[in-house]
Amino acid sequence: MKIRFVLKFLFVTVCFALLYRILGIYLGISANIYNAPKTTQHLESIIAQNPKHSFALERLAKQAFDEKRYNISLQLAQQALLNNPSSGHAASILLQLYKKSENYILAEHASILTYKLWPSHALSLIHVADYEHHKGNYAKAIQLWDAILTQNIETKWGQENKYKNSIFPVLENALANANTSHHMDVFFASPPTWWNDFFRHISTQTHDIATLRTFYEKTIESQQSFPKDQRLTYFQRLIRENYWKEAYDLWLNGLQKQEIPFAQNIFDGGFEGARFNEGFSWRLAPKSNVQVYKDRLSRTSGESSLKISFTSWIDDYWGYVNQLIYLSPGEYTLQLKSRSSLRGQKGMRWIIRCARQEKYLLDNEAKVLGTTTAIRGDTPWSNISMTFIVPEANDCKAQVLSLIHAGGNAEENRVRGDLWFDDIAILSKSKRRQK
Repeated sequence: MKIRFVLKFLFVTVCFALLYRILGIYLGISANIYNAPKTTQHLESIIAQNPKHSFALERLAKQAFDEKRYNISLQLAQQALLNNPSSGHAASILLQLYKKSENYILAEHASILTYKLWPSHALSLIHVADYEHHKGNYAKAIQLWDAILTQNIETKWGQENKYKNSIFPVLENALANANTSHHMDVFFASPPTWWNDFFRHISTQTHDIATLRTFYEKTIESQQSFPKDQRLTYFQRLIRENYWKEAYDLWLNGLQKQEIPFAQNIFDGGFEGARFNEGFSWRLAPKSNVQVYKDRLSRTSGESSLKISFTSWIDDYWGYVNQLIYLSPGEYTLQLKSRSSLRGQKGMRWIIRCARQEKYLLDNEAKVLGTTTAIRGDTPWSNISMTFIVPEANDCKAQVLSLIHAGGNAEENRVRGDLWFDDIAILSKSKRRQK
């Protein structure tokens, strides 16, 4: 029984091997197809042994196309498709050749064939999409690009950056063009898997911020929420290009209903909310030997205050507590309550500067609008105020309030101990900018 079983197994194996060889001769397929030979000499040697080797013919046709030897490429691609009618690669090469020669009748046939074969020859779909775009059939082209991106075809073939970098700019142009942007509406209503990557592309690569505005407006119109990471990216782009009012409005529109009352000239001056380190909210940045947190044990109103603890001598704590603010030109008064057990020659103080650029925290050359008196020593809760004027200037459309050292050198800046702040507000003699 065992001998008969072994003989049957060998017989079946030989039959499969013969069948594979016959198909290889007929269709031009061999084990070398998976080795993807690249050199012309290697490919030509395969053709010399097997003139019907469709894969080698495809590769030679592609090489000839890249080298602009279009007549040779046409002959090789036709021969490859004749030997293997299921070759989507050969069909896509013919599509490119017919399109280039403006033979649109044959290009249409090649496009239909390539599309029918694309599930087995995924990358061929890219050429069909390109052809539909060339014809002006934006709806079909966008549908095909969506299929390519959604199914991660380019990732499977190790071409992720190549194809996203070629498809996204075309989709960006479609979004920017009033005549074609409606074709993108379906993605706003139901965002595909590649949508965040596309947004990241237009937010960082597009030169025209109007396209980014269109993306945001269409997202809102479709009643889809604008994800926090996208809102932050858009916010940073607006600031980088000095669109401060748009940045402020964008940030306001992202607040929760219960946070709206905090949105005064200073946002959450009583430190009662939970929104920090974004937009026009407080930015709190603890560092080694400096703790920054909401304190519920000592406060003047509400449920908490802000406490900064310098647990050792510190002389370089610059701007780690700050808030970006948006005030119209006019005269203002900053008022706050503070408590101190701070040691040091000069202590700490609050300063208001113009915010001229994206890296406003590091902009030591920005115009100073005002500073408070220094805070140090042992003091109970007390009031501090200062008056300042926001000028009519393009480089002062927004401002930044920061807590900094009051000294002029490292020795004077050394501090240790605790500070508390509460009820920080900015009062104005002029009205807030109208939205």
